[in-house]
Amino acid sequence: MSGCANAGQALGRGLKLYTSRNTYTLPFLYQTPTLRRYYSALQDLAKENASKTDRKPKIKRPPREPTSTIAHTTTEPGYEEFVPFETPGAVESAVVQDTIQGESLTGTERHAFAQLEALANAPKRSATKRRELARQNTFISLDDVLNEAITAIEASEKQDLDVEHRIRANAKKSATVLTKKLERGESEFQKLSREDRRTLGTLHNASTDTMLWEILETRLFSQIAQLHLDSPAPAAANITPERRRFLMQTFPLRLVTAASILRRHFPTSNLILAILPRLKQLGPSAYALATTADLYNQLLAFYFRKFSDIDTCNALLQEMEDNIIEPSASTLKVLDYILQYRTDCVKNNKLGPAVKSLFTTEKYRRDFAVMEKWRAKVEQSLAEQESRTQRKLQEREMRSKEELEELELPGLSYRPIREVEKGEQMARIES
Repeated sequence: MSGCANAGQALGRGLKLYTSRNTYTLPFLYQTPTLRRYYSALQDLAKENASKTDRKPKIKRPPREPTSTIAHTTTEPGYEEFVPFETPGAVESAVVQDTIQGESLTGTERHAFAQLEALANAPKRSATKRRELARQNTFISLDDVLNEAITAIEASEKQDLDVEHRIRANAKKSATVLTKKLERGESEFQKLSREDRRTLGTLHNASTDTMLWEILETRLFSQIAQLHLDSPAPAAANITPERRRFLMQTFPLRLVTAASILRRHFPTSNLILAILPRLKQLGPSAYALATTADLYNQLLAFYFRKFSDIDTCNALLQEMEDNIIEPSASTLKVLDYILQYRTDCVKNNKLGPAVKSLFTTEKYRRDFAVMEKWRAKVEQSLAEQESRTQRKLQEREMRSKEELEELELPGLSYRPIREVEKGEQMARIES
């Protein structure tokens, strides 16, 4: 009992800090209704223990929380319920000041949680809007650049196939003499299209990088090797002229698709680096047929994203120039991405001090300076391509205009029918 009495005395002395109704010395962050009820209970316990040991002045209990949903009021003069971190009643609305029975939250706290819940239940933006906002607020990613180019290639390929199909259909309707030949050509065209779609599907569904490479070997490289592009020997017996033409059209497109799948779906695989050596084994004609700017763009992205090898990227750009492979708009976007990435890492410290110190070494400064020169060359090449396209359009328009002028017969003048009728009426009036 003496131990309990001593504990009660200690609690009683400690709780003298809370004897006043108007002011409390407890820090304001701890002045919540739950803690106030807790200290009130402690005062009751100290009172009971103190009465058993010695007679001391009664400790005045602090006011308890109101038990109704209406704000607590009293008729006693000078009574005031004071909570340090709550706003006065004149400023805070009555709804916020209300305290529900059984809750430990004050009105201000409950109002804050209600606002958070309202934010959580707010309507969310759609995925399309989020992507648009992300695209506007961030620098375009390298995968988006290359995927956009591949999508454009596949769309143009589909358009070419549709045009060819339409031409064949029109030829079949207009030429009655070659009906049987055209029917055989039509069936061959449909068969080749189905085969190409199957090849594209197997490339996308390959579960491993080695399986994808086997598909390339069996359905692309081996069939191109059977064409004997660099030898006087004729093509294999099963290679028809239609099949030869179709293979030569789709071969570079399928290589770009395979390189994109290897780079994105199998980032740890290095089989994408074996595409150019394999093309060189097939001969210069196959190499010239399959190497396009889009294939080199995939290799540029792979070397930079996996190895940060700017020197090899510059070597690939030099190889493009030596083989007269004109860069595309995607090439310029890839170079812009690489240079912007270096700027973010060096100036904005995007990936930490380690990458920043790596990109600021003498070797990387020299390699990035060479890449900036290549970017200027690519931009100039694109401007020249645009000017050539404009000149071709102007020449075509001039040629069509000259052909129309040659078709006009001399001595004949054209007047609208209304002008002719008007002239006849004026002639009648004058006569």
